[in-house]
This record gives sequence, C-alpha cells and structure tokens, in this order.
Amino acid sequence: MGIREYGRHRGVSHVAVLKAIRTDRIRQRPDGLIDSEGADRDWDSNTHPAPRAPNVVPNSAGPAAGFAKARTVRAHYEALLAKLDFEQRSGELVSADEVKVAAFRLARTFKEHMLRIPDRVAAQVAAEGDERRAHMLLDSAIRAALSEFADSNAPTA
Repeated sequence: MGIREYGRHRGVSHVAVLKAIRTDRIRQRPDGLIDSEGADRDWDSNTHPAPRAPNVVPNSAGPAAGFAKARTVRAHYEALLAKLDFEQRSGELVSADEVKVAAFRLARTFKEHMLRIPDRVAAQVAAEGDERRAHMLLDSAIRAALSEFADSNAPTA
C-alpha cells in the first residue's frame, strides 16, 4: 500500500509515515510500497508512545468539568495531607530534622567512644615488645569500645 493509504490504515498522517520511514522505524519495499503487516510490527516495536500530560482537561469539556477535576485533585491532596498528619501523630513518621539531630548525636557518641581507646591502651601497647600482642590489645580495646557504644545506644522497647 502507498504512504497515504498506510497512514489512514495506522490512523496517522502521511507525514508521520514519512517520518517513520526516514527514521528507520518502518521500511518501504523496493517498489516504494509498504507491507502493512510488517510495517505494523516494526511501528509497534520501534515507536515509543508519546508522553501524555497528566490531569489535562480538554477545552471542549467546559468550565464545569475543569472545576470538578480541580475539586477532585484538591480532595486527593487533602487526603494525602491527612494521611501524613495521622502517620506523624501515631509515631510512624518523624520529621527529617529530628532524624538529623539524632544521627548527629549518635555519631558524636561514637566518635567519643573511639577517641577514648588510645587513652586506655597506649601504655599497655607501648610496654609490649611483641607486635602480635600489641595488635591483640588494640583489637580488644576497639571491640570493647564498639560493644559499649552498641549497648548504650540499643533501641528500647
């Protein structure tokens, strides 16, 4: 079939068909005609659907339809806000600022635990002549500090 005929078959303009041929989304036969079955398969597999604008009200719907749509959108957002308020009041949701403050305090406590290690083991490590024994002392001190930190910051039920 010809380009215009194939356009009518697809429900598109002949310009769209020409563009599809030019961009190799469909092929013409050597005689210039289009095999509709093969072109339909190629068109479907090589063409991405055009993105649609969300919640667009056609002009022909009139102001009443636009108002109804706006009211529906408003009700939807009010429901979302009510859900967020409920989750926050029930404790399922906390503010990002509270989380940041808690994370900062936790990191500061961790840092303090780790920085106390040298004060506790420096003399012992210095007195050791054996590298393995010094390593074991450091390893033990680090593990003790981490356990102390974990125990002091364990969640309470």
